[in-house]
Amino acid sequence: MDTSTRARPAPVAAGAPVPGHAPGARRPRSDDELIAYTLITLWALATGRSLPDGVPPARLDEHELIAFWADPVFEEARLP
Repeated sequence: MDTSTRARPAPVAAGAPVPGHAPGARRPRSDDELIAYTLITLWALATGRSLPDGVPPARLDEHELIAFWADPVFEEARLP
C-alpha cells in the first residue's frame, strides 16, 4: 500500500510527446522500439556520432547506417 503524499504523474499514452525532452521526442511504442532507442543512444554516447535529426532509423539509407554503426576500433585498425 502506497502511503506517499506526493502526487503521482498522470499516465502517458505510447507515442505521446515526452515532457522535458527534445521536440518531437515520444515514448517508444514497443519493447523492440525501446531497445532500439537504448542501443542507438548508447552507441551515440560511446562514439560521438548521431543519426540525422527528424529521420526515423528505418528510413536511413545503407551508407548512413554504416557510417553510424561502424566500429571506430576497426576503423583505426585499418590505418597504417
